Amino acid sequence: MMLAEGGTEHGHHVNILRSKSLFGPYEPNPANPILTHFSTKMQNSNIQGLGHADLIQAPDSSWWMICLGYRTSGYLLHVMGRETMLAPVRWNKNEWPVVNGNGTIAIDMKCNTLPEVPMPLDPVREEFKYVKRDVPADSYSSIGLPWGWMSIGNPDYSRYSLTEREGWLRLHTTSTPLDAATSPTFVARRQTELRFSATSLIDASHLAEGSQAGITAYAAPQNHYDVMVERKNGRLFAKSNIRVGTLSHTGQPKDYYYMQVSTDGKSFATLAKMDFRYLSTEVIGGFTGVMLGLFAQGEAGYADFDWFEYTTE
Repeated sequence: MMLAEGGTEHGHHVNILRSKSLFGPYEPNPANPILTHFSTKMQNSNIQGLGHADLIQAPDSSWWMICLGYRTSGYLLHVMGRETMLAPVRWNKNEWPVVNGNGTIAIDMKCNTLPEVPMPLDPVREEFKYVKRDVPADSYSSIGLPWGWMSIGNPDYSRYSLTEREGWLRLHTTSTPLDAATSPTFVARRQTELRFSATSLIDASHLAEGSQAGITAYAAPQNHYDVMVERKNGRLFAKSNIRVGTLSHTGQPKDYYYMQVSTDGKSFATLAKMDFRYLSTEVIGGFTGVMLGLFAQGEAGYADFDWFEYTTE
C-alpha cells in the first residue's frame, strides 16, 4: 500500500506499507518516506512537492516511479503548477523499493533508461488556422483550436471564432473581465519553462470605446500581469496592467515577468516588469500554475489575433 502524505506543498512525501492480506495488518517501511525532498539534504532543491506516486514495472523488468512534483524558482516559489516526474527504482526480492538510490529525484539521474519514444511537441507558433475536428460541440477544439488551449469557467463559444477572419483568432469582448472568476473571453496555454517569451500580433481596430484586448500571464482572477490595448476617447492605447490581490497598478530583486509592446514587431518597449513571486502558488494558493493567454473584455467590439508565439530557453 502506497500513499501520499504531508499535503501538496514542500512537505509532500510518499510512504509504503506491506501485508500478506489485503485487509491487513500492514507493516510500514522502517525507512519511510521512500520519496521526499522535505529533508536537510533536499530542502533547497528546485524540485519540491513530490507525491501521488505510482510504481510500474517496465517490459525489461526494471522498476520505475511516476509521481507529481513542481519546479521552483527563487525563494522556493513555483509558478508552473504540478508536473509529472519519473525516477528509477531498485526493488530487490524480499526488500523494500528504493527510489533513485536515496529517495530523492534530480533533473539528471544516472540509470539505465527506457527506450526513447518521440512525442509530438507543441508548435512554437500557433497560426490560428481553422481545422475541423470530430469533437464535442462544447469545447475549444470544436471551434478549431488545437488541444492544449484552455479557458476559465464555462465559456460562451459564440465569442470565439477562427472562421470570421481566415487565419486569425477573433475574440468578441464581454463585460466579464479577467478579474472575475466566471467566464471572461479568454484562451490560454500553460507556461512550461521558467524562462520564456510569449508574443502575439493583435488587430484591435474594432474595439469599442472602453474595451480592451491583449495578452496575459494569468495565475488567478486576482493575480495576473497583462499587456493590453484599450480604446479611449476614440484612440487606441497600449498599456500594462498588474493585478496582485486587491492591488491593481496600470502604467509603465530576482526574476520578473516583463510586459512589452511593439508596433512594428521589431522594436519592443517595456511597459512594466513585476516579480514572479506574486503569481506563485506559495503566495496566492492553488496548484494549477500560470497560463499564458489572450483576452478581450468590454461592452462591445472584438479583437483579432494573427498568431501566438511561445519560445523557451
